[in-house]
Amino acid sequence: MAAYLLMRFAKGKIYPLFLIAGLGIALALNHQRFYLFGLRLLNFREGMFLIPLSLGLSVLIVFLTINCVKRKSLSALIVAGLTLVMLINLSTVAAMIPEYGLLRVALGRESREEFLSRTLYAYTAFRFVNEQLPPSAKILLIGENEEYYLDRNFVANSPLDDNIIVGIVDSSRSSEEIRNRLKEMGITHIFYNVSEVKRVNLTYGSFNWANKEARERFFRFLSDKKYLRLIFFSKGVFIYKLL
Repeated sequence: MAAYLLMRFAKGKIYPLFLIAGLGIALALNHQRFYLFGLRLLNFREGMFLIPLSLGLSVLIVFLTINCVKRKSLSALIVAGLTLVMLINLSTVAAMIPEYGLLRVALGRESREEFLSRTLYAYTAFRFVNEQLPPSAKILLIGENEEYYLDRNFVANSPLDDNIIVGIVDSSRSSEEIRNRLKEMGITHIFYNVSEVKRVNLTYGSFNWANKEARERFFRFLSDKKYLRLIFFSKGVFIYKLL
């Protein structure tokens, strides 16, 4: 069967079929919808690893489209599918212009700092770190995944990696032990983004505590003034100094 399909593909006789399949996969990747007849094939976390396939898929779609045009084998359905994919991508980009006020920056009506403060709610916290913490500071980021504007040494994990703080808390018995483990890592401060913690946990299940006691132990540690001192708070972002 595979040999038969490859032979027909080489002759260009099933380009339209492959093009339709490619468009369907492209739409699934674009909207992270991995279902077949109502059954979920992949969760969002697993599906993220398929995103690099988009590059090869784009090349394949262009190749098939060009060859279908040459062979005059493009049906109205395929043309509609191509148009739909392009319109979806264009509308996604176009929607970002008014949503983020990109024209104001492009036209010089808004400064870089104003734009970042308006569109990146944690940017004020990043500025505090860059301006107020010593160059020797080493920060543990909890929940925060947009570290580009952070000009200090930091330790972080993506939502797809093992969660650093969860691993530490699960294997510790007290706030003192958590503090000591962080000290051993050279951590001087903690950057805790509440909104991002909720988002990545809901989307990726990143904060998968070993049990209820571990979760409670983590929050006891955050509120324990013997080991942490709150030095900054804004828009759900807390920055602590490790004592």
